[in-house]
Amino acid sequence: MIHFYKREPSTEPGLATDMPGKVETNSQGLKSGKYQVVAWDLDTTGRRLIDEICQIGGFYRTGAAETDDNTFSQYVMPYRNPNPGARRSFGIKVVNIGRYRMLKDLNTGKILKTKSEVSALQDFMSWLGRAKGDSEGVILICHEPQRKVLVPLLLEALYKYNLLSTFTNVVKGFCNTSTVVSELGDKEKITSLSLRSLCKTVLGDTNLPTNSATDRCRVLVDILAAVTGGERENSLVNVEKIIEFTQTVQSEESQLKSLKNVLGTQGTLRPIFESQLKQKRLVRERAMNLRRTIAEAGLDYAALESAYKDGSIRNKLEPTKAPTDDIDEIVQLIEEHFTVCDAKTNEVKTKDSPAVNGSS
Repeated sequence: MIHFYKREPSTEPGLATDMPGKVETNSQGLKSGKYQVVAWDLDTTGRRLIDEICQIGGFYRTGAAETDDNTFSQYVMPYRNPNPGARRSFGIKVVNIGRYRMLKDLNTGKILKTKSEVSALQDFMSWLGRAKGDSEGVILICHEPQRKVLVPLLLEALYKYNLLSTFTNVVKGFCNTSTVVSELGDKEKITSLSLRSLCKTVLGDTNLPTNSATDRCRVLVDILAAVTGGERENSLVNVEKIIEFTQTVQSEESQLKSLKNVLGTQGTLRPIFESQLKQKRLVRERAMNLRRTIAEAGLDYAALESAYKDGSIRNKLEPTKAPTDDIDEIVQLIEEHFTVCDAKTNEVKTKDSPAVNGSS
């Protein structure tokens, strides 16, 4: 099925900003019980909160023989085009044929069958319901060794279509497997938490496919089964060992709210970092890290302006426990920015003031 969409721009300020690396978490862990572990992953148009889903993938194992229903895969036609990084990572791109937009697999050159986002989410939840079986619920596992993107994007999509209550009837928690591998894995063998590296160090196979969401899900189940010492015959994950690393859906919602607050604050700081954000990648990434530090301290543009005037910038940044070099650079940037602003303001006032005639 081919879909033709009019692009819908985001109206929320700050959400176009790159996601922070860390958001404050809480202790809302999942209680012990009988759960079905399901690996899931997304191919997306990018790694920002306003980015969209291009594919939903899922995979799980039980003691029973594996069937086609153990795997879920559905492509979604996004409004925006995947950015260059997403195209390289997932091997997909949007192509225009006449007045229609379609999703194309770059490896095979084939046009992919897509559904609307809401239909794909409904199919995904129906599949999760079948995976749940007679268990108490599903634990969704995904692998994100760097900043979290997948869960926030999924929750945002569920909010958009009022599907969260149906989702929480089936899904009871989320588990980021990078934490599990870091804590339970063989530290002498595991040198990196990237999925490609874990295929080598945990599974001893460097040829496993990881391009699509479904490929990554299948590999992830094998890795977690090995790390948790689950049932070797069927490569099953030991659920009891991942419970302590699992967050409830309510906990993830709370973290998403904090994330939005941080992103909103980051958006107000753009004037201070505007010149750095237009430079080369390393300079841009450094600026984004510094901006993130300020935002996580809860300081928006108005708060920084006030702190600049009373000389308390450094004192307000110290609770973040950021490196001294970072704080020094932040203070310098802020002082330079507001010094220039003050100079421009004084210049405008001078021009607008009436001329003083000294002659009698």
